[in-house]
Amino acid sequence: MIKKNNYLLIIFLILISACGYEPLNKNFSESNIKISKKTFSGDTKINRTIFKKINLKETEDKLGYELKLNSNKIIDPIAKDKSGNVTKYKTTITIVVELIKNKKTVKTRSFSKNFNYSNLSNKFELKKFQDDVDTNLINSISRDIKIFLN
Repeated sequence: MIKKNNYLLIIFLILISACGYEPLNKNFSESNIKISKKTFSGDTKINRTIFKKINLKETEDKLGYELKLNSNKIIDPIAKDKSGNVTKYKTTITIVVELIKNKKTVKTRSFSKNFNYSNLSNKFELKKFQDDVDTNLINSISRDIKIFLN
């Protein structure tokens, strides 16, 4: 019984060490993409936060890429009670990323994340919770953008 467990443990360790696992959300140390011009449209707070989180190098020369970010945030009521009061909300954040070099689009993609949550009776707490939801959605989208650009 003990020998069988030892063999299983050894096989398990060999498989784990040789599987080539690499974390998906690893920190990218260096990016080959240098941004010479950035254009934001939509929600400027979201755009600035995304640009800060993807951590691209900015350069003054004309040899770099142009980055266009178009963001949109929608808070929709998705359920109401009998008296017409909202009971559930859905926050959706959509970012369209465009990477342009020499007036030609090199990469373009749309990223969208949403989150459903219940209404709170305290409006101050609801606003704080919506801000936390926005932050989490922005963090998730920025990781996806970072992976897309690298």
